[in-house]
Amino acid sequence: HVIVHEPAAYEAWLSNMKIAPPKPQREQERRGQQLFLLRGCAACHTIMGTAAVGKRGPDLTRIGSRMTIAAGTLPPTEGNVAHWVAANDAVKPNNLMPSYGSLPREEIDALAAYLMS
Repeated sequence: HVIVHEPAAYEAWLSNMKIAPPKPQREQERRGQQLFLLRGCAACHTIMGTAAVGKRGPDLTRIGSRMTIAAGTLPPTEGNVAHWVAANDAVKPNNLMPSYGSLPREEIDALAAYLMS
């Protein structure tokens, strides 16, 4: 995929990418942010504007605005993010992220809602 912008639109997009995203609005998203910080996700991943500053995994700031997730294997939906969190090895075998399938479903759904927000 290639996205082409006029120079001014590109500069506006680039400036926006340097600003921390808004705080989660819905309760489920706020719970997901708490879980992201508590369940070890922040040890490997960064999300701008939060205490998550891990460098081992990809930066997940604005993951919901991407064209794909999971190294280009899935479209970015809450359901796909939840599936990746719970069973990422089934999506991309031998990846380095641990599976969080043992988490309660409501926690996985909250993490997905937060990441997509």
